Amino acid sequence: MAHISLAILAAVIAAANTYSVPPSLILAVIEVESNFNPFALGDYQEGLPQSLGLMQLNVAGGTGTHYPAAFLLDINNNVMLGARYLAACLKAFDGDVHKGVSAYNQGIQGVKDRGWEFNKAYVEKVLEAQKKYTPFDQVR
Repeated sequence: MAHISLAILAAVIAAANTYSVPPSLILAVIEVESNFNPFALGDYQEGLPQSLGLMQLNVAGGTGTHYPAAFLLDINNNVMLGARYLAACLKAFDGDVHKGVSAYNQGIQGVKDRGWEFNKAYVEKVLEAQKKYTPFDQVR
C-alpha cells in the first residue's frame, strides 16, 4: 500500500462523506491517476498540462468552468471536486461501478458512446487498487 499523508486521508474522508462515495474508491482513483502525488501534471497540450493534482482534474472543468492551477493543486479542493465528479459518474449509471469508473476516465458521454470496455484496463486497475483500501471504508 502506498504511503498516504494525513492531509490526503482527511480530504478523502471528508469528500467521501460529502458525496457518499466509498473512501476506498476515491483512494484507488488517486493511486491510479497520480500515485498520491498532489502536484502530478497530466498530458500537455499547447504547452500547458491538461489535468492536475491527485485526481487529475481537467483545468477546463466539465461544466465549462475554468479552475486556476493553484486551486486544483490544493489537496482539499482537488479531492472534493474529484469525488464530486466521481459521484456524478456513478449516479449517471445508477451506481454501476464499472461504468462509473470508466466515465471518470473517459467522460460520461464516452461511456454512452463506446461502452465501459473502451478503457477496461483502467477500470480493472482502479478496482484492483480499491481492494487494498477497503479498511478505510470503516473510517466515516
